[in-house]
Amino acid sequence: MGMFNRAFRNVWRKRMRTYLVVGLLCLSMATMLSVYSSIQASNESTEEMIKEYEDTMVQLVEQSQYDLLLITVSAHQRPSTGTEVVGIPDTYLDEIESLDVVDVAIPEVTKAYGDFDPQSISREERKSLKEQFDSLGGSGGMTSMFDYIITGVPLEKELMDNYDLLPSDILEGRNLLPGETNKVLISEELKDFFDAEQGDTITIDGKEFLVMGIYSSTYQNNLVYMSIRDAQLLAGLEFNEFQNIKVYATNVSVLDGLVSLLQGYFPDYRVVSNLELSARRVENMEKTTDEQIISLESDMEKIESTGNVILLISIAMSGLIVLFILLYTVKERTQEIGTMKALGFTRPSIMLQIMTEGMILAMIGGAVGILVGWLGSPIISSILLPSSEAASSAPPSISIIILGMVAMLTLGMIGSLYPAFIASIKSPVEAMRHE
Repeated sequence: MGMFNRAFRNVWRKRMRTYLVVGLLCLSMATMLSVYSSIQASNESTEEMIKEYEDTMVQLVEQSQYDLLLITVSAHQRPSTGTEVVGIPDTYLDEIESLDVVDVAIPEVTKAYGDFDPQSISREERKSLKEQFDSLGGSGGMTSMFDYIITGVPLEKELMDNYDLLPSDILEGRNLLPGETNKVLISEELKDFFDAEQGDTITIDGKEFLVMGIYSSTYQNNLVYMSIRDAQLLAGLEFNEFQNIKVYATNVSVLDGLVSLLQGYFPDYRVVSNLELSARRVENMEKTTDEQIISLESDMEKIESTGNVILLISIAMSGLIVLFILLYTVKERTQEIGTMKALGFTRPSIMLQIMTEGMILAMIGGAVGILVGWLGSPIISSILLPSSEAASSAPPSISIIILGMVAMLTLGMIGSLYPAFIASIKSPVEAMRHE
Protein backbone atom coordinates (compact mmCIF):
# COMPACT_ATOMS: atom_id res chain seq x y z
CA MET A 1 0.00 0.00 0.00
CA GLY A 2 2.95 2.34 0.73
CA MET A 3 4.26 1.90 -2.80
CA PHE A 4 0.81 2.70 -4.26
CA ASN A 5 0.54 5.86 -2.13
CA ARG A 6 3.99 6.99 -3.27
CA ALA A 7 3.06 6.32 -6.89
CA PHE A 8 -0.21 8.21 -6.54
CA ARG A 9 1.54 11.23 -4.97
CA ASN A 10 4.20 11.17 -7.68
CA VAL A 11 1.55 11.26 -10.37
CA TRP A 12 0.10 14.49 -8.97
CA ARG A 13 3.40 16.25 -8.32
CA LYS A 14 3.13 17.90 -11.73
CA ARG A 15 -0.56 18.64 -11.89
CA MET A 16 -0.71 20.41 -15.26
CA ARG A 17 1.25 17.61 -16.88
CA THR A 18 -1.05 15.04 -15.28
CA TYR A 19 -4.14 16.88 -16.47
CA LEU A 20 -2.74 16.98 -20.01
CA VAL A 21 -1.88 13.27 -19.99
CA VAL A 22 -5.24 12.33 -18.48
CA GLY A 23 -7.00 14.46 -21.09
CA LEU A 24 -5.18 12.74 -23.95
CA LEU A 25 -5.80 9.28 -22.49
CA CYS A 26 -9.45 10.26 -21.91
CA LEU A 27 -9.79 11.26 -25.58
CA SER A 28 -8.17 8.00 -26.65
CA MET A 29 -10.43 5.93 -24.38
CA ALA A 30 -13.61 7.76 -25.44
CA THR A 31 -12.66 7.28 -29.09
CA MET A 32 -12.04 3.56 -28.65
CA LEU A 33 -15.33 3.02 -26.79
CA SER A 34 -17.40 5.14 -29.20
CA VAL A 35 -15.94 3.64 -32.37
CA TYR A 36 -16.11 0.05 -31.14
CA SER A 37 -19.69 0.36 -29.85
CA SER A 38 -20.74 2.15 -33.07
CA ILE A 39 -19.25 -0.62 -35.21
CA GLN A 40 -21.25 -3.17 -33.22
CA ALA A 41 -24.43 -1.07 -33.42
CA SER A 42 -23.95 -0.55 -37.17
CA ASN A 43 -23.47 -4.28 -37.68
CA GLU A 44 -26.70 -5.01 -35.81
CA SER A 45 -28.55 -2.26 -37.67
CA THR A 46 -27.26 -3.56 -41.01
CA GLU A 47 -28.35 -7.12 -40.21
CA GLU A 48 -31.81 -5.88 -39.21
CA MET A 49 -32.18 -3.84 -42.42
CA ILE A 50 -31.01 -6.74 -44.58
CA LYS A 51 -33.50 -9.05 -42.83
CA GLU A 52 -36.23 -6.44 -43.35
CA TYR A 53 -35.40 -6.22 -47.07
CA GLU A 54 -35.41 -10.01 -47.37
CA ASP A 55 -38.72 -10.33 -45.47
CA THR A 56 -40.26 -7.67 -47.70
CA MET A 57 -39.05 -9.59 -50.74
CA VAL A 58 -40.61 -12.80 -49.42
CA GLN A 59 -43.92 -10.99 -48.82
CA LEU A 60 -43.81 -9.53 -52.30
CA VAL A 61 -43.15 -12.91 -53.90
CA GLU A 62 -45.97 -14.50 -51.89
CA GLN A 63 -48.36 -11.71 -52.82
CA SER A 64 -47.28 -11.83 -56.45
CA GLN A 65 -47.90 -15.57 -56.59
CA TYR A 66 -51.41 -14.81 -55.43
CA ASP A 67 -51.76 -11.92 -57.90
CA LEU A 68 -50.57 -13.99 -60.86
CA LEU A 69 -54.09 -15.37 -61.21
CA LEU A 70 -55.72 -11.91 -61.11
CA ILE A 71 -57.52 -10.30 -64.02
CA THR A 72 -59.08 -6.88 -63.49
CA VAL A 73 -62.23 -5.78 -65.30
CA SER A 74 -62.64 -2.03 -64.87
CA ALA A 75 -64.97 0.69 -66.10
CA HIS A 76 -63.27 3.13 -68.47
CA GLN A 77 -64.00 5.32 -71.47
CA ARG A 78 -65.34 3.48 -74.52
CA PRO A 79 -62.62 3.30 -77.17
CA SER A 80 -65.18 3.84 -79.93
CA THR A 81 -67.41 6.60 -78.54
CA GLY A 82 -65.39 8.18 -75.73
CA THR A 83 -68.44 8.15 -73.46
CA GLU A 84 -67.66 7.34 -69.84
CA VAL A 85 -68.94 4.14 -68.29
CA VAL A 86 -70.30 5.03 -64.85
CA GLY A 87 -70.17 1.59 -63.23
CA ILE A 88 -70.26 -2.14 -63.81
CA PRO A 89 -73.66 -3.68 -62.96
CA ASP A 90 -73.59 -6.39 -60.30
CA THR A 91 -75.33 -8.80 -62.70
CA TYR A 92 -71.95 -9.22 -64.41
CA LEU A 93 -70.54 -10.74 -61.22
CA ASP A 94 -72.75 -13.82 -61.54
CA GLU A 95 -71.98 -14.11 -65.25
CA ILE A 96 -68.23 -14.06 -64.60
CA GLU A 97 -68.36 -16.48 -61.65
CA SER A 98 -70.43 -18.92 -63.70
CA LEU A 99 -67.37 -19.56 -65.90
CA ASP A 100 -65.60 -22.85 -65.09
CA VAL A 101 -62.14 -21.24 -65.26
CA VAL A 102 -63.01 -18.56 -62.70
CA ASP A 103 -62.39 -19.17 -59.02
CA VAL A 104 -64.05 -16.00 -57.72
CA ALA A 105 -65.05 -12.50 -58.87
CA ILE A 106 -64.68 -9.74 -56.25
CA PRO A 107 -66.14 -6.23 -56.76
CA GLU A 108 -64.18 -3.12 -55.84
CA VAL A 109 -64.77 0.63 -55.85
CA THR A 110 -61.98 3.23 -55.88
CA LYS A 111 -61.80 7.00 -56.03
CA ALA A 112 -58.67 9.12 -56.16
CA TYR A 113 -58.23 12.42 -54.29
CA GLY A 114 -55.61 15.07 -55.07
CA ASP A 115 -54.58 17.70 -57.56
CA PHE A 116 -52.79 15.37 -59.96
CA ASP A 117 -54.41 15.25 -63.40
CA PRO A 118 -53.21 12.40 -65.64
CA GLN A 119 -54.56 14.23 -68.68
CA SER A 120 -52.22 17.17 -68.01
CA ILE A 121 -49.15 15.17 -69.06
CA SER A 122 -48.31 13.52 -72.35
CA ARG A 123 -48.72 9.83 -73.12
CA GLU A 124 -44.91 9.43 -73.09
CA GLU A 125 -44.69 11.06 -69.64
CA ARG A 126 -47.47 8.84 -68.32
CA LYS A 127 -45.69 5.78 -69.68
CA SER A 128 -42.40 6.90 -68.13
CA LEU A 129 -44.05 7.50 -64.73
CA LYS A 130 -45.72 4.11 -64.86
CA GLU A 131 -42.42 2.38 -65.61
CA GLN A 132 -40.75 4.19 -62.72
CA PHE A 133 -43.41 3.09 -60.25
CA ASP A 134 -43.45 -0.45 -61.61
CA SER A 135 -39.65 -0.66 -61.28
CA LEU A 136 -39.99 0.24 -57.60
CA GLY A 137 -42.48 -2.55 -57.03
CA GLY A 138 -45.51 -0.30 -57.09
CA SER A 139 -48.84 -1.68 -58.05
CA GLY A 140 -50.67 1.48 -59.01
CA GLY A 141 -48.50 3.31 -61.53
CA MET A 142 -49.59 6.94 -61.63
CA THR A 143 -52.11 6.40 -58.84
CA SER A 144 -49.22 6.99 -56.43
CA MET A 145 -49.23 10.62 -57.60
CA PHE A 146 -52.58 11.26 -55.88
CA ASP A 147 -52.82 12.32 -52.23
CA TYR A 148 -54.86 9.23 -51.38
CA ILE A 149 -57.26 6.75 -52.95
CA ILE A 150 -60.26 5.24 -51.22
CA THR A 151 -60.62 1.52 -51.84
CA GLY A 152 -63.95 -0.11 -51.06
CA VAL A 153 -64.05 -3.90 -50.69
CA PRO A 154 -66.87 -6.27 -49.74
CA LEU A 155 -66.53 -6.88 -46.00
CA GLU A 156 -67.94 -10.40 -46.16
CA LYS A 157 -66.50 -13.03 -43.83
CA GLU A 158 -66.07 -15.80 -46.43
CA LEU A 159 -64.24 -13.53 -48.86
CA MET A 160 -62.15 -11.95 -46.11
CA ASP A 161 -61.11 -15.38 -44.80
CA ASN A 162 -60.01 -16.71 -48.18
CA TYR A 163 -58.69 -13.67 -50.08
CA ASP A 164 -56.38 -10.76 -49.27
CA LEU A 165 -58.93 -7.98 -49.52
CA LEU A 166 -57.31 -5.90 -46.76
CA PRO A 167 -53.72 -5.26 -45.61
CA SER A 168 -52.38 -7.88 -43.22
CA ASP A 169 -49.59 -5.85 -41.60
CA ILE A 170 -51.53 -3.84 -39.01
CA LEU A 171 -49.21 -1.61 -36.97
CA GLU A 172 -51.80 -0.02 -34.68
CA GLY A 173 -55.38 -0.86 -33.81
CA ARG A 174 -57.11 -3.65 -35.72
CA ASN A 175 -58.36 -4.59 -39.17
CA LEU A 176 -61.85 -3.97 -40.46
CA LEU A 177 -64.47 -6.56 -39.50
CA PRO A 178 -67.29 -8.08 -41.59
CA GLY A 179 -70.25 -5.76 -42.01
CA GLU A 180 -68.56 -2.64 -40.58
CA THR A 181 -69.36 0.76 -42.09
CA ASN A 182 -68.11 4.30 -41.54
CA LYS A 183 -64.75 2.86 -40.49
CA VAL A 184 -61.42 2.90 -42.35
CA LEU A 185 -57.85 1.67 -42.41
CA ILE A 186 -55.15 4.20 -43.32
CA SER A 187 -51.47 3.68 -44.04
CA GLU A 188 -48.68 4.83 -41.77
CA GLU A 189 -47.75 7.47 -44.35
CA LEU A 190 -51.31 8.88 -44.42
CA LYS A 191 -51.28 9.54 -40.67
CA ASP A 192 -49.44 12.79 -41.30
CA PHE A 193 -51.64 13.73 -44.27
CA PHE A 194 -54.86 13.33 -42.26
CA ASP A 195 -53.18 14.36 -38.98
CA ALA A 196 -54.91 11.37 -37.42
CA GLU A 197 -54.03 8.42 -35.21
CA GLN A 198 -55.82 5.14 -34.62
CA GLY A 199 -59.12 5.95 -32.91
CA ASP A 200 -59.41 9.43 -34.46
CA THR A 201 -62.02 10.56 -36.99
CA ILE A 202 -61.18 11.74 -40.52
CA THR A 203 -63.43 13.50 -43.02
CA ILE A 204 -63.70 12.54 -46.70
CA ASP A 205 -66.10 14.46 -48.93
CA GLY A 206 -67.91 15.75 -45.85
CA LYS A 207 -68.43 12.23 -44.44
CA GLU A 208 -66.77 11.21 -41.17
CA PHE A 209 -64.94 7.89 -40.76
CA LEU A 210 -63.42 6.32 -37.65
CA VAL A 211 -59.80 5.15 -38.09
CA MET A 212 -59.79 1.57 -36.83
CA GLY A 213 -56.20 0.73 -37.71
CA ILE A 214 -52.89 1.82 -39.23
CA TYR A 215 -51.26 -0.50 -41.77
CA SER A 216 -47.88 -0.83 -43.43
CA SER A 217 -47.63 -1.77 -47.09
CA THR A 218 -44.83 -2.87 -49.42
CA TYR A 219 -47.00 -1.72 -52.35
CA GLN A 220 -49.00 1.50 -52.51
CA ASN A 221 -49.04 3.42 -49.28
CA ASN A 222 -51.74 5.96 -50.13
CA LEU A 223 -54.82 3.71 -49.97
CA VAL A 224 -57.72 4.21 -47.55
CA TYR A 225 -59.64 0.96 -47.08
CA MET A 226 -63.35 0.95 -46.23
CA SER A 227 -66.53 -1.01 -46.91
CA ILE A 228 -67.62 -1.13 -50.54
CA ARG A 229 -70.93 0.54 -49.67
CA ASP A 230 -69.15 3.55 -48.14
CA ALA A 231 -66.96 3.80 -51.23
CA GLN A 232 -69.99 3.61 -53.53
CA LEU A 233 -71.57 6.56 -51.74
CA LEU A 234 -68.36 8.61 -52.05
CA ALA A 235 -67.93 7.65 -55.72
CA GLY A 236 -71.55 8.46 -56.58
CA LEU A 237 -72.39 4.87 -57.58
CA GLU A 238 -75.56 2.90 -56.89
CA PHE A 239 -75.39 -0.04 -54.48
CA ASN A 240 -75.48 -2.44 -57.45
CA GLU A 241 -72.64 -0.74 -59.38
CA PHE A 242 -68.92 -1.30 -59.08
CA GLN A 243 -65.88 0.30 -60.62
CA ASN A 244 -63.71 -2.81 -60.82
CA ILE A 245 -64.19 -6.55 -60.70
CA LYS A 246 -61.18 -8.60 -59.64
CA VAL A 247 -61.38 -11.96 -61.35
CA TYR A 248 -59.20 -14.83 -60.06
CA ALA A 249 -58.57 -17.65 -62.51
CA THR A 250 -58.41 -21.27 -61.36
CA ASN A 251 -54.83 -21.61 -62.65
CA VAL A 252 -52.19 -19.78 -64.70
CA SER A 253 -52.69 -21.91 -67.82
CA VAL A 254 -56.18 -20.49 -68.47
CA LEU A 255 -55.25 -16.81 -68.05
CA ASP A 256 -54.77 -15.90 -71.72
CA GLY A 257 -57.95 -17.60 -72.77
CA LEU A 258 -59.93 -16.04 -69.92
CA VAL A 259 -58.65 -12.54 -70.79
CA SER A 260 -59.76 -12.99 -74.42
CA LEU A 261 -63.11 -14.37 -73.27
CA LEU A 262 -63.77 -11.44 -70.90
CA GLN A 263 -62.71 -8.91 -73.53
CA GLY A 264 -65.21 -10.46 -75.89
CA TYR A 265 -67.98 -10.46 -73.25
CA PHE A 266 -67.33 -6.91 -72.08
CA PRO A 267 -65.99 -4.76 -74.95
CA ASP A 268 -66.91 -1.57 -73.09
CA TYR A 269 -64.63 -2.37 -70.15
CA ARG A 270 -60.88 -2.59 -69.69
CA VAL A 271 -59.68 -6.17 -69.10
CA VAL A 272 -56.08 -6.53 -67.89
CA SER A 273 -54.12 -9.56 -66.68
CA ASN A 274 -51.81 -9.07 -63.71
CA LEU A 275 -49.40 -11.81 -64.81
CA GLU A 276 -46.87 -9.65 -66.65
CA LEU A 277 -46.97 -6.85 -64.09
CA SER A 278 -46.48 -9.24 -61.16
CA ALA A 279 -43.55 -10.98 -62.84
CA ARG A 280 -41.92 -7.64 -63.69
CA ARG A 281 -42.56 -6.32 -60.19
CA VAL A 282 -40.86 -9.34 -58.60
CA GLU A 283 -37.92 -9.09 -60.98
CA ASN A 284 -37.44 -5.36 -60.35
CA MET A 285 -37.92 -5.74 -56.62
CA GLU A 286 -35.32 -8.52 -56.51
CA LYS A 287 -32.89 -6.27 -58.36
CA THR A 288 -33.62 -3.33 -56.06
CA THR A 289 -33.30 -5.49 -52.94
CA ASP A 290 -29.98 -6.94 -54.12
CA GLU A 291 -28.66 -3.44 -54.82
CA GLN A 292 -29.79 -2.23 -51.38
CA ILE A 293 -28.15 -5.18 -49.63
CA ILE A 294 -24.90 -4.75 -51.60
CA SER A 295 -24.90 -1.03 -50.76
CA LEU A 296 -25.46 -1.74 -47.05
CA GLU A 297 -22.70 -4.36 -46.96
CA SER A 298 -20.32 -1.98 -48.78
CA ASP A 299 -21.12 0.82 -46.31
CA MET A 300 -20.55 -1.55 -43.41
CA GLU A 301 -17.16 -2.58 -44.79
CA LYS A 302 -16.16 1.10 -45.00
CA ILE A 303 -17.32 1.71 -41.43
CA GLU A 304 -15.42 -1.33 -40.12
CA SER A 305 -12.29 -0.46 -42.09
CA THR A 306 -12.26 3.15 -40.91
CA GLY A 307 -13.15 2.11 -37.36
CA ASN A 308 -10.35 -0.45 -37.18
CA VAL A 309 -7.79 2.13 -38.32
CA ILE A 310 -9.05 4.59 -35.68
CA LEU A 311 -8.91 1.89 -33.00
CA LEU A 312 -5.30 1.02 -33.90
CA ILE A 313 -4.33 4.70 -33.82
CA SER A 314 -6.05 5.16 -30.43
CA ILE A 315 -4.36 2.09 -28.98
CA ALA A 316 -0.93 3.15 -30.25
CA MET A 317 -1.48 6.71 -29.03
CA SER A 318 -2.40 5.53 -25.52
CA GLY A 319 0.68 3.38 -25.19
CA LEU A 320 2.98 6.07 -26.60
CA ILE A 321 1.56 8.78 -24.32
CA VAL A 322 2.37 6.70 -21.24
CA LEU A 323 5.77 5.72 -22.67
CA PHE A 324 6.98 9.24 -23.43
CA ILE A 325 5.59 10.92 -20.31
CA LEU A 326 7.19 8.31 -18.04
CA LEU A 327 10.48 8.44 -19.95
CA TYR A 328 10.51 12.16 -19.33
CA THR A 329 9.51 11.61 -15.69
CA VAL A 330 12.28 9.06 -15.14
CA LYS A 331 14.85 11.45 -16.61
CA GLU A 332 13.49 14.27 -14.47
CA ARG A 333 13.63 12.16 -11.28
CA THR A 334 17.05 10.60 -11.85
CA GLN A 335 18.47 11.88 -8.54
CA GLU A 336 15.38 10.71 -6.66
CA ILE A 337 15.73 7.21 -8.16
CA GLY A 338 19.43 7.19 -7.14
CA THR A 339 18.45 8.11 -3.58
CA MET A 340 15.87 5.30 -3.52
CA LYS A 341 18.54 2.82 -4.60
CA ALA A 342 20.94 4.15 -1.97
CA LEU A 343 18.24 3.59 0.63
CA GLY A 344 17.93 -0.05 -0.41
CA PHE A 345 15.13 -0.11 -3.00
CA THR A 346 15.65 -3.06 -5.34
CA ARG A 347 15.35 -3.03 -9.14
CA PRO A 348 11.98 -4.87 -9.09
CA SER A 349 10.54 -2.44 -6.51
CA ILE A 350 11.61 0.60 -8.58
CA MET A 351 10.24 -0.96 -11.77
CA LEU A 352 6.98 -1.80 -10.02
CA GLN A 353 6.58 1.75 -8.72
CA ILE A 354 7.15 3.35 -12.16
CA MET A 355 4.76 0.84 -13.76
CA THR A 356 2.19 1.57 -11.03
CA GLU A 357 2.41 5.26 -11.86
CA GLY A 358 1.77 4.44 -15.52
CA MET A 359 -1.24 2.30 -14.64
CA ILE A 360 -2.64 5.00 -12.35
CA LEU A 361 -2.45 7.50 -15.20
CA ALA A 362 -4.13 4.97 -17.50
CA MET A 363 -6.81 4.22 -14.90
CA ILE A 364 -7.71 7.88 -14.33
CA GLY A 365 -7.67 8.65 -18.07
CA GLY A 366 -9.72 5.53 -18.77
CA ALA A 367 -12.34 6.35 -16.11
CA VAL A 368 -12.82 9.90 -17.43
CA GLY A 369 -12.83 8.52 -20.99
CA ILE A 370 -15.62 6.10 -20.10
CA LEU A 371 -17.80 8.99 -18.96
CA VAL A 372 -17.01 11.05 -22.05
CA GLY A 373 -17.54 8.05 -24.33
CA TRP A 374 -20.88 7.22 -22.68
CA LEU A 375 -22.21 10.75 -23.08
CA GLY A 376 -20.62 11.65 -26.40
CA SER A 377 -20.63 8.38 -28.33
CA PRO A 378 -23.11 9.53 -31.03
CA ILE A 379 -21.20 12.78 -31.65
CA ILE A 380 -17.75 11.16 -31.65
CA SER A 381 -18.78 8.32 -33.96
CA SER A 382 -20.60 10.69 -36.36
CA ILE A 383 -17.41 12.79 -36.66
CA LEU A 384 -14.96 9.90 -37.07
CA LEU A 385 -16.92 7.26 -38.98
CA PRO A 386 -18.33 7.53 -42.53
CA SER A 387 -21.98 8.56 -42.68
CA SER A 388 -24.25 6.09 -44.45
CA GLU A 389 -27.57 4.28 -44.16
CA ALA A 390 -25.77 1.48 -42.30
CA ALA A 391 -24.20 3.82 -39.73
CA SER A 392 -25.62 3.65 -36.23
CA SER A 393 -24.46 4.63 -32.77
CA ALA A 394 -25.16 3.44 -29.25
CA PRO A 395 -23.75 4.05 -25.76
CA PRO A 396 -21.00 1.54 -24.88
CA SER A 397 -22.28 -1.59 -23.19
CA ILE A 398 -20.93 -2.81 -19.83
CA SER A 399 -18.89 -5.51 -21.56
CA ILE A 400 -17.30 -2.93 -23.92
CA ILE A 401 -16.54 -0.62 -20.96
CA ILE A 402 -14.86 -3.45 -19.03
CA LEU A 403 -12.91 -4.48 -22.13
CA GLY A 404 -11.87 -0.86 -22.72
CA MET A 405 -10.65 -0.39 -19.13
CA VAL A 406 -8.68 -3.66 -19.23
CA ALA A 407 -7.14 -2.53 -22.53
CA MET A 408 -6.24 0.90 -21.11
CA LEU A 409 -4.62 -0.59 -17.99
CA THR A 410 -2.72 -3.05 -20.16
CA LEU A 411 -1.51 -0.23 -22.39
CA GLY A 412 -0.50 1.74 -19.28
CA MET A 413 1.50 -1.22 -18.04
CA ILE A 414 3.13 -1.88 -21.44
CA GLY A 415 3.87 1.81 -22.00
CA SER A 416 5.54 2.14 -18.62
CA LEU A 417 7.59 -1.06 -18.94
CA TYR A 418 10.56 0.47 -20.78
CA PRO A 419 10.78 3.65 -18.63
CA ALA A 420 10.57 1.42 -15.52
CA PHE A 421 13.42 -0.73 -16.84
CA ILE A 422 15.54 2.36 -17.59
CA ALA A 423 14.91 3.62 -14.06
CA SER A 424 15.80 0.28 -12.46
CA ILE A 425 19.23 -0.07 -14.13
CA LYS A 426 20.49 3.40 -13.21
CA SER A 427 23.62 3.37 -11.03
CA PRO A 428 23.01 5.02 -7.64
CA VAL A 429 26.31 6.94 -7.85
CA GLU A 430 25.66 8.26 -11.37
CA ALA A 431 22.07 9.04 -10.50
CA MET A 432 23.08 11.07 -7.43
CA ARG A 433 25.50 13.12 -9.58
CA HIS A 434 22.80 13.91 -12.18
CA GLU A 435 21.73 17.52 -12.38
